[in-house]
Amino acid sequence: MEYLHLAIFTDRLLLKPLSLQYKEDISQEFTVEITTYLYGAPPKEIGDTKFFSNQSSL
Repeated sequence: MEYLHLAIFTDRLLLKPLSLQYKEDISQEFTVEITTYLYGAPPKEIGDTKFFSNQSSL
C-alpha cells in the first residue's frame, strides 16, 4: 500500500501525510507552545521545515 497518498477523512478532521506543499503553514504554526511536550524544536526557518519533511518521507 502506498502510504504517502493515504488520507483519513472524518466530519471534523482531515489527516494527510506531511508534504512540502504545507511548508509555510508548518513553519508558522509549529511554535514553542505547540512543541512543549514534543520531541524536537520548532523550525527557525523554512529550510528546517523542508529538511524535516524530506527526512520524514524516506
